[in-house]
Amino acid sequence: MNNIKKFLAAVLATTMVFAVGCSEEESSSEAKVVYYDDSNEYTQEAEAYENSAGEVVAEDRIAENVKATPVKKGESAELGTMNVEFVDVYSAGIIESSDMGGEYNYNREVIAVSCNLTNNSDATENVSAFDFVVKYLDGDETELYTGSEAMLGAQEKITDIESFNSDVEPGSSLSGYAAFAVYSEWETMTIYYNPTDDDKNEAISFEITRDMVQQLG
Repeated sequence: MNNIKKFLAAVLATTMVFAVGCSEEESSSEAKVVYYDDSNEYTQEAEAYENSAGEVVAEDRIAENVKATPVKKGESAELGTMNVEFVDVYSAGIIESSDMGGEYNYNREVIAVSCNLTNNSDATENVSAFDFVVKYLDGDETELYTGSEAMLGAQEKITDIESFNSDVEPGSSLSGYAAFAVYSEWETMTIYYNPTDDDKNEAISFEITRDMVQQLG
């Protein structure tokens, strides 16, 4: 049931992407939407942010209010019963705007973050790619989940591990990745990981810069 909820939430989130936009800043009282076109960008202020269900996002869901533990590439940290190691980040190619039938007016890049996860609890834990979310893109708050385009693009290039979508037995480890289709001119991004449904006020964060990305042929 949790996976179904996460899948539906992710599908709803992807439908919110404007034909001319790719980033949102959430707030319980205001929002700043960043729009991109062929030559520039501009911002538009809104009175409030509502999700696809018409609900105002709670203050504790705003990224700046989440207690994030940064993990550098090659390092690890614990979140609840899960130990998280940040292994690598990859570029799996560009999705051209012309390939989308006019839905997007900008090219998007498929970015995949890979991790090793170890379950330190005495219960089986489920890990899903939808537990990962891009929270900041070039300093602007957003909420970008993975989607079918990104995952299909990544699996064409990443052949040694699979995307996260399985159970992890007590004491066992799992290697995998989550992929995102982001505005192709990005320079920095922050990805949050939180596998729990009960407490979204904590997360593992991965700070990613362009020079960290491994290009896949």
